[in-house]
Amino acid sequence: MSHTSENILEVQGLRKWFPVKSSQLFSGEKKFVKAVDGVDLHAKYGETLGIVGESGCGKSTLGRTIMKLIQPTEGRIVFDGQDITNLSDKQMRPIRRNMQIMFQDPYASLNPRMTVADIIAEPMDTMKTCPGGSEGRLRRIVELMETCGINKAFMNRYPHEFSGGQRQRIGIARALSVGPKMIVCDEPVSALDVSIQSQIINLLVDLKKQYELTLLFISHDLGVVEYISDRVAVMYLGKVVELCDKKRLFSNPQHPYTKALLSSIPEIGGKKFQDERPALEGDIPSPVNPPSGCTFHTRCPMACEDCKRIVPQLIEKEPGHYVSCIRVNDGK
Repeated sequence: MSHTSENILEVQGLRKWFPVKSSQLFSGEKKFVKAVDGVDLHAKYGETLGIVGESGCGKSTLGRTIMKLIQPTEGRIVFDGQDITNLSDKQMRPIRRNMQIMFQDPYASLNPRMTVADIIAEPMDTMKTCPGGSEGRLRRIVELMETCGINKAFMNRYPHEFSGGQRQRIGIARALSVGPKMIVCDEPVSALDVSIQSQIINLLVDLKKQYELTLLFISHDLGVVEYISDRVAVMYLGKVVELCDKKRLFSNPQHPYTKALLSSIPEIGGKKFQDERPALEGDIPSPVNPPSGCTFHTRCPMACEDCKRIVPQLIEKEPGHYVSCIRVNDGK
């Protein structure tokens, strides 16, 4: 996959394997949960890259590994032109102001013992990024609250006094407080009511334009991803199986897994994919013992004998359109 200086993030061969402790008791063989297993992708400055897939495919682990919240097993992470793969926590500290994260659960991601003002200001206090002393700190808190649609009169309240949508707004304000270049959004609306989801998504769209942010938007909701993303990476069992701009993905998907995901949406399945609705059979295999060859072959309607033994590579089938499938890339 070719990369240029226009990319704020470049990930090459990224793996995160978690050891299974009980696996050696009887067999003596050490096993791993292959949560992220050889991911290549890049994100451009100012774009929103959607990352989609079923639960358990490794989306959230990928996001946290890119953030260096968990250390990668293998691979390379380049952020804003700097290789951060092997940096220590101390070396990562000044870089973290430029890469922030929003968590999935707005109820668990906020400290219940801190006021809204202190939650928003904590990254600024930690990284000492707010000039002007206590007055400057207060002005910045009020500015962030107003930007994210939170009444400034609530700054001394505690998280339990807010709804889920309001808490997620607080989380967004906290992520913005140190002026990041990139925010990893880890399923930020999946725990919210549908009526609130659109408000948070529209807020993220506005903030992206206002602050020229790069967003890594992780979600299993294809409708949300289609609305907010510029490009989309589809993950299956720890690997990226298709990557392209959203218009091409939703109008002309190439990988059979992507087609199956799109056919699961009634609106799209009924209109665009009425004549080709490949049904997914069975459950996603265990990441501890994934299938040989192409990990999708056990559920794929196009699978052949070669799929059981050949590990497909993510190949650029058309300009900007990457697919990991030997049948598609061979034109079969």
